[in-house]
Amino acid sequence: MLSSLPNIYLHPTPVSLHYLICFTFILPFSFCSTRSLFTCPTLCTCYPSPPTASCQSQNLSRVPFPLPSLAQRVFLQNNHISEIGPGLFSHHTSVLWLFSNHISLLLPGVFNGLENLEELDLGNNPKFPFLQSDTFDGLKSLRSLHLYRCHIYRLPSGLFRGLYSLRYLYLQHNRLTVLPVGLFRDLFNLTQLFLHGNLLQSLPAESFFGLSSLDRLLLHNNRLVVVSPRAFVGLKSLTILFLFNNSLPALPGDCLKHLTSLQFLRLNGNPWHCDCTCRSLWGWFHFTPGVSSSPVSCNSPPALKGRDLRILEERDLWFCTSNILPSNVNLSGLAFPPKPSSFYIQVDPVAVLEAREWDEGGGESGNCATILTEKWYLLISILPMLSWKVNI
Repeated sequence: MLSSLPNIYLHPTPVSLHYLICFTFILPFSFCSTRSLFTCPTLCTCYPSPPTASCQSQNLSRVPFPLPSLAQRVFLQNNHISEIGPGLFSHHTSVLWLFSNHISLLLPGVFNGLENLEELDLGNNPKFPFLQSDTFDGLKSLRSLHLYRCHIYRLPSGLFRGLYSLRYLYLQHNRLTVLPVGLFRDLFNLTQLFLHGNLLQSLPAESFFGLSSLDRLLLHNNRLVVVSPRAFVGLKSLTILFLFNNSLPALPGDCLKHLTSLQFLRLNGNPWHCDCTCRSLWGWFHFTPGVSSSPVSCNSPPALKGRDLRILEERDLWFCTSNILPSNVNLSGLAFPPKPSSFYIQVDPVAVLEAREWDEGGGESGNCATILTEKWYLLISILPMLSWKVNI
């Protein structure tokens, strides 16, 4: 039996004995070290490829500690975690899911050292705390950030500073009423921005400054009343714009002329007031027939109710019957509350029809009728403008 053993064990030399001793003493420490790298916390399931710690839906009240230090993906969604602090996650982490918890406290430096993090999902945390300007500092590899359904009502202007790799930003279904100036300044690689389901009332000039690569902008289901003619300046790559289900009575066509790559536009579900204030929008549709758009149904005046703005005649938009500011006025920084139904002057459809017939009559009498009709409409339009200025 001994004769079958290798010669190194039967007649150990000083060199072989040295290796044998090292092997005997070092192996246990190496094994223990390896075990510590892959130890899986209780109630979690871990996978080796890619290294993953899956701890979702376990009624956890805190983040398990320690997590495997080599874990690249950490799934902690659908728990009851309320507090997140620094040092809980390894610098190897590339995907971190914390959605559908009860997070109410983010300690300073919570994401420090996570320079390899590519996806961070904090969505659906209804007690989410106020975000500080440095909350996401150092996340230079972050490509996807989820902050949906977190009851966020305000964002600090420097929140996304330095997130140069960000491609997808999910801010939908919060309580945002304004977008701070320069909020998206560093996000020149962002391609999709989701802002639907908030409480936004106005879009001032350069609201999306810095988003030169943005392809999709979703703003539907807000409370937008006013959009500046320069709101979308710089969005040269935008192909999809959703503005449906807002409170827009008019939209300056000038705000769309900056969107040279636009392919899909949705404006339905707004209370369009089809008079002179919509003339520039009507003109934009006629000069850009290649854009796919939803119907733009007039809500008022009564003579045009239910008609599609896009297929109206230009003469339908000659007259001003509302006190909305003209589209060439700088609306930067202005926000108006939704207007009551009594805001608009009701025009007798019979009178409008008669005015059209006179206008089309031609000859000297037709010209006189046109002048009288225009003066009549001018008087109607001036009165509410005067009252509007006084009220302000």
